[in-house]
Amino acid sequence: MAKSMKNGSSLVILNPVESSADALLPSKSRDSLVAWFEIYMGLEVGTPETDTFHANKGDLQKFVEYLLDAAGTDHPDQWTKSLTEAFV
Repeated sequence: MAKSMKNGSSLVILNPVESSADALLPSKSRDSLVAWFEIYMGLEVGTPETDTFHANKGDLQKFVEYLLDAAGTDHPDQWTKSLTEAFV
């Protein structure tokens, strides 16, 4: 909880995080599933100390390695239903 100063102002100043696509994923990285997975790991999976993080990281690494071997690239356009079915 933020404490108020005697003049009524707060000691804590909150600034919104930049949430534009360019801030989260620069345009030069948008053609990489690795970059997208890194954002997912950072925003959704949790801290690196958790078992969930390690499990997700391992699964995604195996998938990207498979994708690179099968398609020769990590471009999102190569992530197809048939490729996913073959991986699973």
